[in-house]
Amino acid sequence: MEIMASRVIALEWDDEELRCVVTAKRRNAILVEHAFSAPLAGRVVLPDESSDDGTVPEDPEESGEVAALQVLSPAEVGEKIAAALAAHGVGKGEVVVSLSRSLIELRQMSFLPAADVDLPEMVRFQVEREFPHVDAEWLVDYLPLDDDPSQPRRLLVAAMPPAIRRQIEETADAADLKVARMMLRPTGAAVLVNRSTARPAGEIALLVD
Repeated sequence: MEIMASRVIALEWDDEELRCVVTAKRRNAILVEHAFSAPLAGRVVLPDESSDDGTVPEDPEESGEVAALQVLSPAEVGEKIAAALAAHGVGKGEVVVSLSRSLIELRQMSFLPAADVDLPEMVRFQVEREFPHVDAEWLVDYLPLDDDPSQPRRLLVAAMPPAIRRQIEETADAADLKVARMMLRPTGAAVLVNRSTARPAGEIALLVD
């Protein structure tokens, strides 16, 4: 489904960094208004146990000190995201969160011939049988790899753990953002490549994320 909003705020973050792209629709064109990254957590230097006085040196790497990542809570991350958006003058827009492959369960699955309208129920039933640990609290989505309802259906199926969903929701709430949709980064990149390059039908391409 295409995003029809006049302004889209695409966000992706991990323990260390926020990455943001803001686009706006102008007639038949999409303009990039902002593209930036912002740190979300610093590094806390832990004094080496062998040091005599426990002081922190200016260059931890040269002295053998251990630099630990200061991981923030979802609420703290949300506050930093809000501050970064405000610093760049980002206004209201439809928020899309990009998800790393490592955050979800993903696999290709096969189903009996079926119309598109029947796929959601079939996918949900089969996922809870075949995916380990998946239950009714997991978010499940899929991407059809073919479109002939008279033939066996092949789908790329993704399942998100409830803990990841809660982290995203808590972060968005703290940033005063309402997430309109979530997108798997590799599939989003593949869609972009397909739309921006002309290749013969059926040609295989390797996309390095």
